[in-house]
Amino acid sequence: MINRSAFYNSTSVYQLICQNLSLCHKANDIMRFLFSLCLLLNVTTLTAQVVAELVYEGLPASVTVEAMNTTVRMPTGAEYDKSLITAERNRITSALVDLGYLDTETMSKINFIPSGVKLTYIIKARNCYTIAKVEVPGVNSEVVSKVLNDLGIKADSPCTASVYQRLALAFAEPMNVNYLFVTATTKKNSDKKTANVVLSK
Repeated sequence: MINRSAFYNSTSVYQLICQNLSLCHKANDIMRFLFSLCLLLNVTTLTAQVVAELVYEGLPASVTVEAMNTTVRMPTGAEYDKSLITAERNRITSALVDLGYLDTETMSKINFIPSGVKLTYIIKARNCYTIAKVEVPGVNSEVVSKVLNDLGIKADSPCTASVYQRLALAFAEPMNVNYLFVTATTKKNSDKKTANVVLSK
């Protein structure tokens, strides 16, 4: 038995092909068609650029490129997406702030090269801040000194996220609160090198 639906569908496709071919009966029409097809394929290729090179200018010596690569969402080889650039800059800045570079600013530069996109982040990390003083309102100063001594946190300890987490864990009991509710506020001093850390709940 003949499948009428398939027959009619194949007939319609055949008729459509014939109609389109009749429009291209002249040589110049065929050339126009092929040229348009090439343009379409070229545009499709351009919209699928990849990050061929990823550069961090001004990265502090204490921070590795490998560490920064774990922070970004567009590492080398990833598909380039212009809409992600602002978020990428913010991620880099946040990562360096967590490492104590509290005044970090990050800018970006994009260059199109034969192999794809060269993405450069220009970083102004400035100074790595250290702790000048730890304040814990409501907790006896002797207790604060003892806890800091037990932690090995001194006046020159860096203002990093990991240090803040250690402080929160250690002072949760003296503050009579769950460590998850301990907030560390950084107050930068005028020397732009040190900061006071205030723990609150």
